[in-house]
Amino acid sequence: MTFLIFVLSLGYYVASSGDSKDYQRLLEDSATLKEGNDTLRAENDALRETIVGLRRDHRVIERRIRDDLGKVRRDEIMILLNQPERR
Repeated sequence: MTFLIFVLSLGYYVASSGDSKDYQRLLEDSATLKEGNDTLRAENDALRETIVGLRRDHRVIERRIRDDLGKVRRDEIMILLNQPERR
């Protein structure tokens, strides 16, 4: 009986104190973190797809080398055009 009174008193104390505000803040923080996790999960999925493409298809590797590093084949000529600087 004493234990039941203690538990009920503790429940009342927690419910009536400022802890409910803390609980609400923690719920909001949890929701924000879940959204961040979803964003990171989507980025990870996209990176996995890129990795699979690079491992399976040599054309993907060639395209990345051309685009990222500006490389050309031996029989090709690269023409650079002057472009205005972006600000």
